[in-house]
Formats: sequence, structure tokens, C-alpha cells
Amino acid sequence: MTKSPRTLLCALGTVLYFGSNVAAAPLDIDLDICLPFGIEVGLFIDLFDPPQVTEVVPFFATSTTAIPSAGTYTVPAGISATTVIAQQATELCVTSVTTKTTTYPCSTSTSFPTTWWDPCKSSSTSGTCQWTPPATSTPTTVTTTVTTTLTESATPCPATTTSTSTSTSTPTPTLSCDPYGYLVQYASLYRVDLSTGTTTEIASGLGQNTSINAMGYNTLDNYLYAYQSSTKTILRISADGTTVTVDTDAPPAGSYVGDIDTNGHYWVGVGAASSWAKIDLAPGSPTYGKTLAHGTATSPGYDVADWVYIPNAGEYLYAVGSIASKSETALLRFSMSTHKWETVANYGKLGVVGVGAAYGMNNGTLYASENGNGQIWQFPISGGTPFMVSQGPPSGNNDGARCVLNLLSH
Repeated sequence: MTKSPRTLLCALGTVLYFGSNVAAAPLDIDLDICLPFGIEVGLFIDLFDPPQVTEVVPFFATSTTAIPSAGTYTVPAGISATTVIAQQATELCVTSVTTKTTTYPCSTSTSFPTTWWDPCKSSSTSGTCQWTPPATSTPTTVTTTVTTTLTESATPCPATTTSTSTSTSTPTPTLSCDPYGYLVQYASLYRVDLSTGTTTEIASGLGQNTSINAMGYNTLDNYLYAYQSSTKTILRISADGTTVTVDTDAPPAGSYVGDIDTNGHYWVGVGAASSWAKIDLAPGSPTYGKTLAHGTATSPGYDVADWVYIPNAGEYLYAVGSIASKSETALLRFSMSTHKWETVANYGKLGVVGVGAAYGMNNGTLYASENGNGQIWQFPISGGTPFMVSQGPPSGNNDGARCVLNLLSH
């Protein structure tokens, strides 16, 4: 190569970024380059000093994050994120990706193109930088192993105590406000096609595998909630039958009627003439899990085994009441403001008695499943004439719920 006749040698500086895979050898020519002092020879610049390699290494890091209150939160989960549903204030151990940067001189021969401002020419100049280590130099040893996802093990978070009501892993699957009814019988969960009576078992042995009742569908998070009497606790039930014990005030002992209004308030009680309670199950509510109201109802003269909330019918809980000894049936409603029962319609000796599972629909319809014979009846909550819809299986020690906002009866 022939030296330039210019007497002024132009100094250049560089920072060379190789990316996270040093072993990959090819240089990234799209990155900014700054060279150590060198000398221009024709279209080449021989470098006096080795270019610097900047290695960026990704790794996982863990930390403890405070959850201030009940609600749904998005938190880091490695190289992605996950959704966590917390039932109360707690702490979560989360994993995120960070990087560690190391800079060291290049130890192998290399060359790469670059462009710089040449004060000798008063213009931009392009050329090729080249570096050849001296024969006596000692190669630089790089000991860090770089992979695409993990190069260092994440350190564990300190041990913390969290409530069993908080999901700190991938959340269990929610329902989808589908048209089906959901029936719990003892400790088994079933899906019910109300129009045909077809019943499919989803899971058995729910919770502590003891009696579960007073089930309701929460339209705010698409989970079922029910009362397990042996533990005096509320269970959150997922689409696959997975259960989580929710940290709440206890419903009245022995509760077997229940539903959840569209504000996320769980109305639960012991029949028509006993204790009832209103418990907050609205995700993110500052009073989540707390009893907002409670009392004792006066008997309407009929037995009631389940009730439903229908938003477009006002602030009432509707139920099919019966007097088994007389085969009498009536449509009743419980006022959510006055906490008193009212009779909407008396059907006389209709013979629909022992309705253990009721399902609401926001078009003014209540579906009632009769325990003894499994018949499913449709009751217009206006007080119109009820009629049988389908034949389901007989049931007992049971309760029903569905997404009231779905208007299909499939």
C-alpha cells in the first residue's frame, strides 16, 4: 500500500459494538464506530490500538413487588409478562430481564468499514479500518458464555408469606360468560345445557371435597364463587374446576342460597327466613372480602333453596319458592334495599318444588331446576306463566349459577 502524501495524520476514535454473541465473529457494520488512533494508508486505516468490544449480556433478576390491594395486575415474568389476580394486599416475587455490559480490547485480526469527517479534506471520508494484533501480543480471554435468553441464574426472592387467595403463578382459567348453566353437586362441578338438559362433569373433589353450595357467577372476573361449609370459607372456582380459597369474611354458617350482582357483591344466605350477608368480591375494591351488610330475613311463607340476580329487573334477588307438602309454587323476590321478601306470582299447585339450582338471564328469565325429577323450568320474572324447558338429571345438595349477561339459552 502507498502512503498518502498528506503530512497531517488524522486521528480517529471508535467504539465497536459486537452484540451479545461474541463467538459469532462477523461484525455489525450498522452500528456507530469510533477508532483508537490509527494511520490512513490508501483506503485503509491501520489501527495503532485494538478496537474495543462492548459485550451486552442479558440475564434474569428477581425482586419483590408490593401489591397494594386486591385487583388484577400485570407483572414481569422472565422475558414476557403475566397477569396476577390478588385478593388482598400482598407481596409478589417477580422476575425481569436486565443486562450486564463488559468492554474489552479485541484480540483477533479484524476489519470493518467506517465513515468520518476528514478535516484535511473538509468533507466526509469513507474507508476500512483494519487491526492486526502484534505477533507478541497475548490474546484476550473472554470467559462469559452468552446465550439468547439466560446467562446467569436468577437469585431467589426472600421467603415471604402470602395469602392462599393470591395467585402468584399463571392464573387459573376463567370462564367466558358462555350460555351454559353451572351446577355444583356436593363437591363436583357440572356444565348444564339448559335448553336440552344435557349435563357434563367438569371436575370432582373441589376444595376440601366436602359440601359446596350458594354458588354465584361474578361477571367482573368470570369466576364462580361458592361457600364450603366444612371450612366456612368462600371458594373461587375456575373454568377447569380448579379452586382457590378466598380470604374473606365468612358467610352465615350453613349458607345455601347465593348469587353475585354486577357490582361484584356476593349475596349469600341460609334460605328464605334466616341470616343473609352481602360480601364484596369486586376485584380491586378497597373493601374486598368484607361484609358490607347482613341481617335476618322474615319468611315469605315458602321454602327457597337458591336465588338469582337479574340486572334489568331492578335491585332484587329472584327465587322460585315452594311448599312441598302442598305442591305449591310461587315466584318471589328479595329486595336488596329493604331486605324484605315480596311475592311476584303465586302459581298454586304447579308442583314445581325443591328448586335447588336457579339460573338467571338478563332478558327477564329465571331457569329453575327441580331437584327431585331434574326438570328444568323457565319462569318469566314478570310473573307470566312458567313452562318446562328440558329434562335434566335429578340432583341434591346442589346449587346453580350462570353468566346473567349472556342472553343465549344454549
